[in-house]
Amino acid sequence: MSDTWTIGELAERAARALRAGAAPANGRVRDVPGERLIRWYTTIGLVDPPLTRRGRIARYGRRHLLQLVAVKRLQAAGHSIAEIQAALAGATDRMLEDAAGVPAEVVAAVTGATALEDAAGLPDPPRVVSLPLL
Repeated sequence: MSDTWTIGELAERAARALRAGAAPANGRVRDVPGERLIRWYTTIGLVDPPLTRRGRIARYGRRHLLQLVAVKRLQAAGHSIAEIQAALAGATDRMLEDAAGVPAEVVAAVTGATALEDAAGLPDPPRVVSLPLL
């Protein structure tokens, strides 16, 4: 299975990860990100630029998935976009995993990696729904 995805495939994987992690519902924000929202998040810096572009097709990876899930979790917890931007600025993959609150097994299933490859032999991070905001 490929380790990069189109924006549509990224949106599908993010939706599966959010459903699997059972994010709390918040009527103010969309439950799952669509392609247009992903593009906007990229424009405002919440999601990294695509890994590659081939013509009009952009490719995204695991970090993008973690960023999307973390943003949606933080929004569902009631944080504003400005707060989320400040909290996730310079976030490591480990910090994004914590904020996303998705078990390594779920990320592995969604991305197609084995749990061992995904966790890189490290213990599972604690399940945290929000990051300390600055």
